[in-house]
Amino acid sequence: LRAAFPQHVVLAQVSFDRLLGMRRSHGSPAVFQRYARLVADCVICSRELMPLIVVELKNAPHGSSLRTRAEASKAEILAAAGLVYV
Repeated sequence: LRAAFPQHVVLAQVSFDRLLGMRRSHGSPAVFQRYARLVADCVICSRELMPLIVVELKNAPHGSSLRTRAEASKAEILAAAGLVYV
């Protein structure tokens, strides 16, 4: 990711609480509290450390309902914060 985004800062294992704390002006506080304990695998940030893109590594088998539910949950909270989820 660092090679693909040389003008950005790439962070690993970022808690959603920290990640969303910077973007809390968007979305519902109840939604943020529900997902505060989650961790993002990688986050691509601007030079000013503003999170832009969240990159998740896939661990569950493709098509797994567990993966689909987890992805949907993360996508919901990240969209509410105005972040891109990949």
